[in-house]
Amino acid sequence: MNADDFGMTRGINRAIAQAHDAGIVTSATLMAASDAFDDAVEIAARRPSLRVGCHVVLVEGHPLADGTEINSLLDPAVRTNGTKPQLRASLANFARAATRGLIRAEHVVTETVAQIQKLQAAGVNVTHVDCHKHAHMFPRIAEAVIEGARRCGVSTIRAPFEPSWAVFAGGPGGFRLRLLIRSFQVTLLRRWHDPFRQMVRSAGMHTTDGTIGIALTGVLDQRFFNQLIDLMPEGIFEFVCHPGYNDADLARVDTGLLASRELELKVLTSPETRQILVKRAIELINFSELPVKS
Repeated sequence: MNADDFGMTRGINRAIAQAHDAGIVTSATLMAASDAFDDAVEIAARRPSLRVGCHVVLVEGHPLADGTEINSLLDPAVRTNGTKPQLRASLANFARAATRGLIRAEHVVTETVAQIQKLQAAGVNVTHVDCHKHAHMFPRIAEAVIEGARRCGVSTIRAPFEPSWAVFAGGPGGFRLRLLIRSFQVTLLRRWHDPFRQMVRSAGMHTTDGTIGIALTGVLDQRFFNQLIDLMPEGIFEFVCHPGYNDADLARVDTGLLASRELELKVLTSPETRQILVKRAIELINFSELPVKS
């Protein structure tokens, strides 16, 4: 159970801490260039059972590396003129550049290393990596993020692909336009899952059987969560979540997830969630406990 966006705001940090204290969230991924980074580090230090990974930001944010060293990651529409460099402003922009070969692998490696090393310098034992907006779903980007993680001694990475059984977990009566669109997108992108797993194996790294909750991001409620857990087969899956508080700090952040974060927090701290996990005999682990697979 991994919470993304750790460090984005103090309210998100507080929500992640609450979900972990409730015994549900086992891991979180921290954004190196986030405004509430120091607060997140302090929260994690007080909770050694909360494993922390690096939420590598390659889109919708600012880089840590010198802009001249990673210029293919920067938004060509934004002139810095001495101000802070800006990454590409949307995943769609990033995707077009990635698929056209405009993003250089060595730039992704450099930025990945810079972000992981910031966490390590702050005393965080980085257990795993993933990417903001699942940007490492693209094969060339995945290969570079894997290399950056390896250089920093990190051997576990998110598999950013949702299994078919989880994509339409809303089931009958669960139609929402946003959910339908996301489910279609997730299904199309699954074609890169097998090449990704081969990259991970070749690099001597580890991952899960897939990530669930991607299509439900922004619409997750208790009913959807219960249906998703009921459908889960044998295997090791990461459940991705985004708890938080919809406060003034969040209003100043460029994110489409606002009120939904509080709804997710409610799910992640509810007795009903604990009950269904116990009923299904689902074991909650963190990324440091991920079994090694051949």
